[in-house]
Amino acid sequence: MNHAKAIGRLSILAVGLSIGIGTAATAAAAPTMPVDPFPLVPDLPLPAADIPGLDLSISYDGFSLFQSGAADAETGTGDFAIAFGNDSVAQAGTGVAGVGTSDTAMAFGTDSLAVSGNGNLDTSISSGVASFAEAGGGLSSSVAGNGDFAFYWGPAPSLDDGAIAGGLGGDTGSNDVAAVFDPSGTAGSLAVAGDGGNFDLGAVFGDALSSTAATGGNFLVDIQPPL
Repeated sequence: MNHAKAIGRLSILAVGLSIGIGTAATAAAAPTMPVDPFPLVPDLPLPAADIPGLDLSISYDGFSLFQSGAADAETGTGDFAIAFGNDSVAQAGTGVAGVGTSDTAMAFGTDSLAVSGNGNLDTSISSGVASFAEAGGGLSSSVAGNGDFAFYWGPAPSLDDGAIAGGLGGDTGSNDVAAVFDPSGTAGSLAVAGDGGNFDLGAVFGDALSSTAATGGNFLVDIQPPL
């Protein structure tokens, strides 16, 4: 079984994430466990736990605690991730520039993606069909942010929708918060905080809105629509 996710957030964020799960069996051999596409820390060998209709994956400290269906949770040392939904992906502490510690990633919904990446104590939560949340520069930046929080609630119809806290491109930040509350998800929304700044807040409450001004400096706030 193969599934792939193409992540595009803003014109400068184009990251491909491919997750392949392959199994091979012969008449004389028992089925093998799915191949781990992110073998940073060997997964704990567990018996097959596939439950029809259940797409759920749970990982902690680099070990797979539960795996059923087409969901994928991956962790580094001291991290926690849970993915629930068909082709959902949650990655904690497995960023492009190295392994963070004490990161949390939770993805809920079909094609949802949550990434807490290169830094430490980052948290990302996505909830909704194709929702996207990233904290700590896991996919967007090669620099580590620490203590970042990203939250996206609602369906995300476009690859340009999401919540990104900490970094975008080559810059990052720490202790930033990016949040999107878009229950209708007709057009989708975007919130970015940090990206060269610290202690920034970017938040969106509604559909077809963009919060990107809380970047490049410290203690910046951009809430859409304006209060």
